[in-house]
Amino acid sequence: MPQSCGSTTSSWAYSAPTTRGLDQREWSVFECSGCSHQYMNPQPSWEELQFYYNNSYDPYDPVHGSQNEDDRMIELAKRTGVFRHIPVPMGKRLLDVGCGAGWFLRISKKLGASSKAWSRANTPPDSHGNRACVYFTGRWSHTFEQAPGATQFDIITANHVVEHVPEPVETLRAIKRLLAPGGFAWIAVPNASYPICGALKGLWHITDLPYHLMQFTPLSMAEAGRGNDFDITVVLLPVDFSSLCCAKNA
Repeated sequence: MPQSCGSTTSSWAYSAPTTRGLDQREWSVFECSGCSHQYMNPQPSWEELQFYYNNSYDPYDPVHGSQNEDDRMIELAKRTGVFRHIPVPMGKRLLDVGCGAGWFLRISKKLGASSKAWSRANTPPDSHGNRACVYFTGRWSHTFEQAPGATQFDIITANHVVEHVPEPVETLRAIKRLLAPGGFAWIAVPNASYPICGALKGLWHITDLPYHLMQFTPLSMAEAGRGNDFDITVVLLPVDFSSLCCAKNA
């Protein structure tokens, strides 16, 4: 079972239909008694999820995540020294996990980063066309394991990605292995402990069943890092009620 803290005790929390209304399937979510981590049980297979991760999935839009035109985003990043919550990655080896159609990757390269990205998809979005992005099906941790032994990155980002994977602890372990000495990872996940989320359960948009296999709380995210000797500092982002987790390489 995918509890972050290693506990083997959990119980049914709620059932809810597909959040985006694409069908009327009901999904069950269980909660760990040790760290309040929630997860879909049973876990849908990748074959079941392919219906949802189709070419109309919004993160596959080339401008998904952008607040403005590329040139203006680059100008803002250079002026503030920050791009999507991280220091401008000029000259850094950057890996963006779950890149979607590659907007963050595209801007980072224009800011001077040596960038690569991995994303899970049925088929690569037709509009992407970025050869630095590797598309695959299946488990994240298996893809990480296939990376050459010397592969390392100064910065690894996973923006609203870890909640989509069936093996979050193993994914964090693989991210840590790919971090260069002194590097850091920036990880954002929805915050299942936000009061409205708790009250509405599966009806709250950030629950996003069945895309979100995991429902993290600040405690369960910290526990997931602790299990990998990953020094995670959890900071809440009030703009979208997600947990920002900054993990420095041990």
